Amino acid sequence: MKLKWSQYNIYVPINGSRKLFIFNTLTRGIASIDMEQDFDVQKRPEEYGEKDSIEKLTNLGMVVNCNIDEELLFRYFFNKWRYDKTHRGFIISLTSLCNFSCSYCYESYKDNNNRNQMMTGLNWTKLFKFLEKSVSEESVKSLSIAFFGGEPLLNYEVVLQAAQDLREFAVLGVKVDTTIITNGSLLNKEKAKEMANYIESIQFTLDGIPSDHDLRRPYKDGRGSFKDVFKNLVNSIEFFKEVFLRISVDEDNYDRILELISYLKKYGLAEKISFIGFSWIFPTQSDLESFHPMRPNIFDREKIDKIQILQGEAIKSGFKISKDFIDGPCMLVSPNTFAIDEELKVYKCPGFLYQKPSGYIDSLGNLIIDDNFWYESVTLEPSCAYKCVYGPICLGGCRWLGANKSNNLCKKDIYDRTLKEKIKIYLNSVYMSKDS
Repeated sequence: MKLKWSQYNIYVPINGSRKLFIFNTLTRGIASIDMEQDFDVQKRPEEYGEKDSIEKLTNLGMVVNCNIDEELLFRYFFNKWRYDKTHRGFIISLTSLCNFSCSYCYESYKDNNNRNQMMTGLNWTKLFKFLEKSVSEESVKSLSIAFFGGEPLLNYEVVLQAAQDLREFAVLGVKVDTTIITNGSLLNKEKAKEMANYIESIQFTLDGIPSDHDLRRPYKDGRGSFKDVFKNLVNSIEFFKEVFLRISVDEDNYDRILELISYLKKYGLAEKISFIGFSWIFPTQSDLESFHPMRPNIFDREKIDKIQILQGEAIKSGFKISKDFIDGPCMLVSPNTFAIDEELKVYKCPGFLYQKPSGYIDSLGNLIIDDNFWYESVTLEPSCAYKCVYGPICLGGCRWLGANKSNNLCKKDIYDRTLKEKIKIYLNSVYMSKDS
């Protein structure tokens, strides 16, 4: 059988190492080969490894049979994932209300007073009925649920009820992963201990040293929130299986983020935080409505370089980072993943929350789709994706950032310039630390 290197491989040499790492965008696999000679993709895979290593690379999709058309293979994997009803994922907003007044909040439309801004217990019951139908009628085997807001803990009783109800699926053999995305201000030790019985992971946000965070993420009355958030992070971190810390970055706080990293390390959080992530601030929904020039700038090279510097410094301080180089496929193109608001309106992506919904959950727990954007999204197959090495992790780009539904934001040029460095940083965080 003749073998070839996959057209979806990214080859990542590590300076000073005899290893060549390979990342396959289709299978998401990462492996390495020991190099005795300079790598040449035109040479047969057998020239770079023994039988066992070639079998491993084949299993990871990095080496394929010469007879295989990989674009067809990509279509097969994508459609298999897209129409796999055994897994469902939801981002559920339990309230659009928030006790913070963040200067950069992307949800421009969440304060619309013509709508119910808090999910009631009755609406949760209807939503849970929908989830029960999914499990019983569609053979769902796993659920991923993220509770979102606003600030979801403002609706603590419904958060707790929802998390408890979801545990019922475990009796049916359904795997449930539940996450809550919170600003952290209301999560005292008692609540954390109670919630951790039902919720596996939690995401906090800090935006720098106290003075920066307090300016950017104040309470509604103008008070700073850093002291409360940091205290709750320290006091609750022991209870959850995973704790993810998000740090929002822009030109105003970038120069002092390293001080925050040192601050977190000083308090012993490098070993306790599961992953730390840095994200350049996104445009707001209203910015995107007018195709604001800020939209493409969040992906310019200078900003990405700055994020990578922060990641490298975080790794040196003992923190782990996530696989931020894998973007998708996003939930927009799957019929089995979507966002739901407090009134049980349904959206293909949380970026579109409180704008035009694609449907709703009715009183009997049925999903009703009444907008063509849903069908456009879940049948979308950008022709560029199959021929592009980045296609499996991009699938044509982000439609939300692409001027709010009208087109996709292609990131090929960005990947060309930055992806290998992103992979190196991740390898340094995870793989290299195992060798030391």
